[in-house]
Amino acid sequence: MNIELVETSVLVSELLSRFQHAVFIGGKVRPLPDEPDKCDIFELIEFKGEHRTCQGLTQAACAHIERRRESVQQPDEGDW
Repeated sequence: MNIELVETSVLVSELLSRFQHAVFIGGKVRPLPDEPDKCDIFELIEFKGEHRTCQGLTQAACAHIERRRESVQQPDEGDW
């Protein structure tokens, strides 16, 4: 199956359908053609399930990303 041929909305719907509670967040940053120092930001946020459970999933994802970032990034001068 070539997923590049599947529309984004169909692909996200399929992913969400596989879980009782799910959150999908995607983003694209594109430079503006006329103004290369500026950009256009597109975000897609979809969720399915109980609101508080989905909020917990996003908080868990944030914590996971922070732990991964801390494991590979050296502290800057003056950081605690």
